[in-house]
Order: sequence, then C-alpha cells, then structure tokens
Amino acid sequence: MKAAKLRKALWVLAILALPVGFWGLYMRLAGGHEVTNYGSYVVWGLWVAMYLYFMELAAGSYLFATMDLIAGFKPFARMYRMALIAALVSVIGGLLHIWLDLGHPERFLNAYFSPSASSVMAFLVWTYTVFGLVLAAQLVLEFRPDWMKRLGRTYDSATQARDRGILKGLQILSIPMVIAFSAGVGALFGVQGARPYWHVGMYPVAFFITALVSGAGLMLVLAAFFLPNQDEEHGTIMRGLARLLAVFLFMEALFLFTDYVVSLYGGLPDNVAAVRQVITGPYAAPFWVIQVFIGMVIPFVIAVLPGLNRNTSLLGLAGGLVLVGFVVTRITTVLPALTVP
Repeated sequence: MKAAKLRKALWVLAILALPVGFWGLYMRLAGGHEVTNYGSYVVWGLWVAMYLYFMELAAGSYLFATMDLIAGFKPFARMYRMALIAALVSVIGGLLHIWLDLGHPERFLNAYFSPSASSVMAFLVWTYTVFGLVLAAQLVLEFRPDWMKRLGRTYDSATQARDRGILKGLQILSIPMVIAFSAGVGALFGVQGARPYWHVGMYPVAFFITALVSGAGLMLVLAAFFLPNQDEEHGTIMRGLARLLAVFLFMEALFLFTDYVVSLYGGLPDNVAAVRQVITGPYAAPFWVIQVFIGMVIPFVIAVLPGLNRNTSLLGLAGGLVLVGFVVTRITTVLPALTVP
C-alpha cells in the first residue's frame, strides 16, 4: 500500500514538473545562457554539476545491478531490471544536462567526428555512447521473454540459453566501461592544473567511490519502496545495501576530510580560498547541513544502528537523503574552484 501511494505521488509530481521543465527548456533554447548568471570567471554551473550527478548515478546503479556477477550475491539479481532502467535513465539525464550547457549544442557531433586522441572528454563521450548502447541491448534481452510471452510467440530453451549467454557477456563488457567512465569524470577535473581545487591525483578514485555511494542510495530507495514480494530475501537485500552504504559513506567522508585538510595545510592561495568558500564561505550552509549532515551523517547512522537498519522505510529514507546530499556534493565540486579568479 505504501509503495502504491508513493508511486501515485511520484506520478503527480512528474506531471506537475513537466510544464516547468518544458518552460525551462524553452528559455534555454530561446535565450541561450542569458539565464544562467555565468560570468567571465564562473563558466560552469548547475548543468555541469547535474551532469556529474547523473553519470555517477548511472555508474553506481549498474555496478549494483551486476553485484550478482561481481560478488556472487544472488539476492541482488532481483534488483537487476530496476537497476538497469535506473542506469539508462541516468545516462540520458547526464548527457542531456551537459548538452544543455554547450553554447552551441549542435556541435556535440564534433566529439564523434573530430575527437582528439588525448582528450579525456572525447574518451568519456565515446564511453558513454557505447555504454548506453550496451545498456539498451541488455534491457532488450532482459525483457525479451516477457515480450515474447505477450505476443504469443515461441521462446524455446535454446534461444533462452543463447540470450542469457549474450547478456552475461554484455555485463562483463560493461563493468570495466563503468569503472572507466566513473573514474574518467574525476580525471576530467583532476587533470586541470590551472585549478588547484580540482587538481587532485585521487579524484578518479574519489569519483568512483561517490558513484558507489549514490548507487547504493538509489538502490535502497528502489528496494524499499518499489521492489515487490518483500520477503526474507528482501530483508537480506536491504541489510546488504545498508552495510555497503555505510562502508562507502565512510570512505567518502575520509577522502573529503583528507582532501580539505591537506589543501589547507598546503597553503596554496587559490586552493585555500576555494576550500574556504565551502567550509566557511557562501557554500558553508549547504555543505554542512545538506551534504554532510543530511546526506552523510544521518544515512550512516541509520545504516549502522541495529535498531534502525532493519526498518525498510528508514533505510529507503536514508537512500533518499544520500541522493539529496549528493546534489550539493557535486555543486561544491564544480563552483568553488571557479569563484576564485
């Protein structure tokens, strides 16, 4: 009943949001970047932050979709279809946001027809494209038995075995691609020596960790409120996700702490100024309240306390809070470096 009510509420929210979204899209296409409040220093904004958000969400979702293959954790196989759909939707969302950020959106084709072999961006564009196509192929194979049954067509055991073999091969192919593009997004920022705030050698690893955090958060939401047949195996899935979320949150917090402490201790003026924008400056309130407290501390407490981590609804809430906090995480990744001339 709770899941049914939540689904109805989300449909209502989506219907109400569509006109607002279409109006925003019209403003972007009609007025270009006039509404973004960009300047000569701040040339990236919310679109780039949300691009990072969705691409890491896609990576994390897919890695949890294949947890059965990676770690032999059989209960996660029940999450496969939902996680696949979530990953594909996230890829589309991420590419749409970065497309909107382009001054000339039609020029995205240049990344395909005249790429630079040494460009991290070109590598990411091609990896996203191939991964999206492979995701679509996996969805076709995964849902093929249902379609064949509805159409009344024969789907013999030999064809089933062949399709399952192809599907497993595509899963194996996708895992290194997911790791590559989630780490590659971090490399896209980490290689920029002119921005000390971004120029961090561990950024590719840190972005991979945050992809796992966001993926765990999304899977908790889906498992808590949308996964049918909430039996004992469902409890095993929820507890497994809670444990993984706690581990990945701890790793994310450790990186964030060490990155900022080393940056401040290093004393490089541009880097110190950007870090202070986050911890004591204009981004301090969203950083401490939303990113750290709501998006990390509360979910971690729910995930580790025995009295809380067996409550399905609370774990779903923890996953949702992670997703909310992750939005601010990516905003505080992109903007502070640009606000320092």
